[in-house]
Amino acid sequence: MADFATIQTRVNSRLIDLPATIVTEVPLLVNQAIREAEQKHNFRVMEAEQAASTVIATRTLAAISSDFKEKRARPFYRDGQDGLLSTEIIDWGSSKEDMLKRYELDDTTSDGSPRFILVDDAGSNYSVWPFPDGSSQWDNGEYRVVMPYWKFLADLTGTGTNWFTANMEEYLIFQATAHGFMLNWDELRAVQWFTLATDKFNSGKRHDKLSRIERNIAIVPKLDAGAASPRRG
Repeated sequence: MADFATIQTRVNSRLIDLPATIVTEVPLLVNQAIREAEQKHNFRVMEAEQAASTVIATRTLAAISSDFKEKRARPFYRDGQDGLLSTEIIDWGSSKEDMLKRYELDDTTSDGSPRFILVDDAGSNYSVWPFPDGSSQWDNGEYRVVMPYWKFLADLTGTGTNWFTANMEEYLIFQATAHGFMLNWDELRAVQWFTLATDKFNSGKRHDKLSRIERNIAIVPKLDAGAASPRRG
């Protein structure tokens, strides 16, 4: 499996003109290629979750993780009952306006549990609706909420590796090379490398989709799956 340094070397070997300015840019171009792939498609490796605990009568739940791309599956909270955990699926709020149509600012549900998690307009914080009232089965009465999301991977450095270096090495090389030719004002060669990169990207995307199908087939149904149905108060 190629690492970050090896991929840079392979990009350099494909660029005809290598002034110092271009050599300096190559690490950035490889990371740019990864980010462009992540923007086009949500790969399995981008699946992430952020957990937070509610605070009684407090709207803000948590600051959104810095690697956040976008919301993924529905959020949920975990609760305790006689020492056992139960999971309740809730929903993403569509907008603050919609939340205000549903609830007064100081509303709580009949059982005090959260119903919606809202991403604020600035994309900085999660907020919980309606107000939690500290009546969960946990010792401190607060709910453990989990927000599934799609993340951007951290930039590669040194001899680092990630899913893309392992599974889409040629895409990274071709895409970074194309951008390198653009920096050299060689648009004709850049177009040729972008075409090769697109083909490799599509192959990597198909590989990722097939891996999801294989994972889903392997899932074993849980006997207590009914416990995940949402409660409404």
